[in-house]
Amino acid sequence: MALMDLFGKKQVSGQSNPFDLQFSFHPLRISAHKPDYIELTIILKNVSSEEQLTSFTVTVPHGLGFEPTGLSQEREIRLSFLKPGEEKRFKINIYGSQRTRPGDYAVKMHVASHYRNYGYVLNELRKSFSLRVV
Repeated sequence: MALMDLFGKKQVSGQSNPFDLQFSFHPLRISAHKPDYIELTIILKNVSSEEQLTSFTVTVPHGLGFEPTGLSQEREIRLSFLKPGEEKRFKINIYGSQRTRPGDYAVKMHVASHYRNYGYVLNELRKSFSLRVV
């Protein structure tokens, strides 16, 4: 008998992460001080044996954005329920503007599985990559 059995806690799932997240972007860099963009392609797969209520969030630092003006630095996509083995593909454009300076920018991605509604998080996966601006 384990200590957590006394408090009624049970293991939710034997699998630590219900998602497989793959991404690619084209072109590999953005030009500084010019209106330019990259196309981020995301492939998200439910590798668990259960249906998952899923959301996906991408965050970029100041100087980059999700529209040509660069005003919004976060994009959330609510994917609804992903069936076991189901795969979703989508594309997001990340824009640079005249105020984008040269350097490396960290782009953060966050995938969450939810319980009942999008207010409760069961499990999450975070990945990031560096976007070069020259």
